[in-house]
Amino acid sequence: AQPDERAPKTPKDTWFGWVAPAWSVTSEDVEMVIGLDTALLLQFAHLCINICAWIGIPMVLIMCPLQKFYGAGTRNIDLISQWGMAGIKQGSRLFWLHAGIVWYVVIVAEHFILTYQRDFIQRRIEWLKRMREPRGTSVLVERIPVHCRSDEALEDFFVDMFSRERVQTAVMVKHTEHLRKMIAKFRETDKQLKAAEAKLQRQSYRYVSLPVVMRNVLGYQESDIEYYSNLKEELAEDISCERHRVKEEAMDIVGDVNTSSGFVTFVSARDVQVALRLNFSEDEDEWVVSEPPDPKDVRWKDLAKNPMLQQCNQTIGYACIAFLFLSFIPIVVGITNLAEALHLKSELGAALVDAIVPTIGLTIFMSF
Repeated sequence: AQPDERAPKTPKDTWFGWVAPAWSVTSEDVEMVIGLDTALLLQFAHLCINICAWIGIPMVLIMCPLQKFYGAGTRNIDLISQWGMAGIKQGSRLFWLHAGIVWYVVIVAEHFILTYQRDFIQRRIEWLKRMREPRGTSVLVERIPVHCRSDEALEDFFVDMFSRERVQTAVMVKHTEHLRKMIAKFRETDKQLKAAEAKLQRQSYRYVSLPVVMRNVLGYQESDIEYYSNLKEELAEDISCERHRVKEEAMDIVGDVNTSSGFVTFVSARDVQVALRLNFSEDEDEWVVSEPPDPKDVRWKDLAKNPMLQQCNQTIGYACIAFLFLSFIPIVVGITNLAEALHLKSELGAALVDAIVPTIGLTIFMSF
């Protein structure tokens, strides 16, 4: 396989040739290749690793042995609990050490969080400065009212809010489901045509052995190359007509081509920041303005959804959250008591099950 030109480092073609490049790649290298969001996701993982290492390792290597061997607490508890605070007897001076440990945890966590936050803010500012047009000077507008659902009406609205000199363009997202299907069929036909032409080059006769299509009742036949060529031309003409129809109907507010979402491009990035902080309506469900995603990350199907359908989905989501709140305590109590229902005779086995099973059950439950 050819190495990716965007890769910051090229690994050697050996079993462990990837180890050194992967270990030496920085988050800046990741940002240049696959974007800031992914790089900061890795930085968040690094933040968690550092916090767990600086807190977890001293807890395991220092506090657990102290609590086990110097806690002098009761031994009428399970084996695992003896390594925790349950193994310390009342009045022991180890509780004062725990008071200091609490402050140690707070200071370590706050130090790493603030350090990574400063780095995030700086990289975010640099990323905003590097953002190219038109994304850097555009906003995504959702929940547009019906009377403004056209390119001209949307542009006039923002011109009234700002000025003609500040607004560059305004474009509504269109319903192009049928057009996308036609384009997909055109690409598939083009692929089949190229495959037929490639096979013809490998053969010494004109008509290749792909399916022959009957064109009329007289029995006239044509080769697959002729069939796919004619079909490709027909599809190209149909696509052109469909694009013209979409453009014509998009000029009318009454039509059903325009969706409730659109993109507005300003002259400068300063106007974008102003637009993001304005309230364009007394209804918070109208004129929802946000930063546009990267063009390759835009989910056009979601932008083309009916606002009423989105409202129904949101209502169902709220109902599910309400059900989760009402049923959370009974489910958690049931999972926590699951270990007791197993009735294990071994003390060590019961301790392990009591510690692990509720955790696994809660993790599975919370993952939904």
